[in-house]
Amino acid sequence: MKFDSLKLFILVLVGYCLTPWNAFAWEHFGFEGDFEVVYDENVFEFSDSDQDEFDAGTNPNRFKDIESMDDFIFIPDVSADIHGEVIPESQSALGFRFVPKFHVENEERDYQKYKAYITHRLDRGDRFKLFYTRIPEYFVRNLLDFDLPEGTNRFRKAEFAYDSPGVDFLKIINDRISAKIGYSYEEKDYNREFDERDLSIHLVFGEIILKLCERLKIRGKYEFETAEADAQDDDPAVDFDTSHDQHAWTAKAAYEFLKTYWVDLRYSFYLRNYTTDNSATDDPFHAGRDDYSHLVSVGLSKEVNEHVECYVRYEYEVRNSDVDAASVGTLFDPAGAILEFDTNRVMVGSEIRF
Repeated sequence: MKFDSLKLFILVLVGYCLTPWNAFAWEHFGFEGDFEVVYDENVFEFSDSDQDEFDAGTNPNRFKDIESMDDFIFIPDVSADIHGEVIPESQSALGFRFVPKFHVENEERDYQKYKAYITHRLDRGDRFKLFYTRIPEYFVRNLLDFDLPEGTNRFRKAEFAYDSPGVDFLKIINDRISAKIGYSYEEKDYNREFDERDLSIHLVFGEIILKLCERLKIRGKYEFETAEADAQDDDPAVDFDTSHDQHAWTAKAAYEFLKTYWVDLRYSFYLRNYTTDNSATDDPFHAGRDDYSHLVSVGLSKEVNEHVECYVRYEYEVRNSDVDAASVGTLFDPAGAILEFDTNRVMVGSEIRF
């Protein structure tokens, strides 16, 4: 599915650009650039006990290639597109976006994200968008490979490739209200040692955008994803099953003051339920597990001119996990603590648009 969906998107893209009525329709180019520096005090999202173990140096195999718990991340985000009246009475855009992330300490965590998209914007401002996103390689961390015999080093590097075609539609209801809906199909293809973690994900979302006045904007968004894991590899033993359903709610507000300054607030809540039928004995990390995550952020931005904006933002994220302590036994002490994490992040950046 991953290769087929990418091939289909490329064929649509090439055909769209080469059709006779598109050949001379493109009128001008657009460019956007965003350079951001992030400090993340828990870049791998380790629990408190994990961090204590890292500091003590008692399990080097688990933390191989991990240089520090915190890190600075440099993120240049560049996109370019071409615009034109490809379809009568509408504006079209064909664009590409490239987002690499560079870590100062943990270079194994570096990755690149590529995105291609086609948009059509109608007279009223309604917009239809078709896109494809790919991350060739993303390092998660070193995980236990239970297929290996006890008494050996059972930690192996876990990484995946990510592919996601999707579509969304923005509807301008009136001058103050607009709404967006969308769907994406996502695949995470893990390395051979963790084939059982391969995921196929369906995600849908709805968002409402309110412009209460010239200075105040509010957004509300709901997302639902359902993910099915392969949950099997080449051996007959029962494998971990990371299949899950997840609900996510996000509220955002932005307020303008002193003409060119904006302050923004965000709160997100995520509820993930692992849907495996495995027993807690066979799959103690996922059987009967529910995760509750909260994310809170506050930011301040300054519009330097019509092309440039600078910003600073603070973010706090925490995840709590519920597992069946009686079934799990002494694996978790206290139950679920090894699955939980929290982190503080600070972002500073600037955006340029032409």
